[in-house]
Amino acid sequence: TAGCVLLFGFGKNVFPVDTHIHRILNRTGIVKTKTPDETFFKVKEHIPDGLAYVLHTGLIKFGRTICRAREPLCGICPIYKVCKFEKKNFYKEKSRELKFSLKESDEFILLDEV
Repeated sequence: TAGCVLLFGFGKNVFPVDTHIHRILNRTGIVKTKTPDETFFKVKEHIPDGLAYVLHTGLIKFGRTICRAREPLCGICPIYKVCKFEKKNFYKEKSRELKFSLKESDEFILLDEV
């Protein structure tokens, strides 16, 4: 919460890590951590100045629409080939079917869109 206040409220280059970001960074093999807090401390020094906001909001949208916790859409994922998620092939066929059920209205509104 403090990270979100610093990022959204004060425009600081702080990269809050929620469950979506934690999941994506672990699935892709960028980090190997057990909690969002651990992930925050591992990546905080590697976020380039001025990119925390766009990276944070982009990864949340990606985690809510493509790299979902249950039934991720690996078959339409733009980073499928470099992703280290061990179970991604299991979901590949199903994601082709689900691809056509995604609509813009399925996206969640982030704080910056309110």
